[in-house]
Amino acid sequence: MDPLFVLNNIEVPESVFAAIDPNEVKKVTILKGPDSSSYGVRGANGVIVIKTK
Repeated sequence: MDPLFVLNNIEVPESVFAAIDPNEVKKVTILKGPDSSSYGVRGANGVIVIKTK
């Protein structure tokens, strides 16, 4: 299973990440295990959080 993808606090499909300009990325956070529990069952396979400028 794939991880949950979150862009600026909005859950998005993985395909949206391919369209992100790397120059616009401010921060990338990878959550797994207990850290991803705030996303409930959706975050069971991990969460990739990206914040843009």
